[in-house]
Amino acid sequence: MNAYQTVLTSTNPVQSFNASAPGIRTAKNFTILPTQKHTRDMDILTNSHIQLIDITTSLNQEIADTGTKTGVCLVYTPHTTTAIIINENETGLKEDILKLLNTIIPQAKYAHDRVDNNARSHLQAIVLGNNAYIPIEDGRLALGTWQSVFFVELDGPRRRRLIVRIIETTRRT
Repeated sequence: MNAYQTVLTSTNPVQSFNASAPGIRTAKNFTILPTQKHTRDMDILTNSHIQLIDITTSLNQEIADTGTKTGVCLVYTPHTTTAIIINENETGLKEDILKLLNTIIPQAKYAHDRVDNNARSHLQAIVLGNNAYIPIEDGRLALGTWQSVFFVELDGPRRRRLIVRIIETTRRT
């Protein structure tokens, strides 16, 4: 079994990797160990029907408050008409994202609208997804130069909850 098969088939939360596998630059064996989990819930008050809210600074503050230097950050929205995305925080692009959502999921008469008239919001949320899993390096989210993490409201305005799990890891060689 190669290193990739080990990662894909193991049910153990502590994964061992053979760093000499193809595509990995170092020849050392190491184990990534989860050492501590921090649970944070963030309240978000949205103020319009559809809204993109940059939560990157808040997430980095949560990470700093825990003292985590290396690990992963799981961001999850437990609402069926919201989403989490990672992209550039540029006004024109944010307008384009909303325009794309309106194009691929147009205003129409959907079966769910008989219940509470928000089927379109549910469908848009399905397209975007409800979580992101982001590495933490040097005490902050390891995002690309132009990347930001957004909470996407699709059926507001409402009071929303965001679940954040910060998992500190260490590398043992």
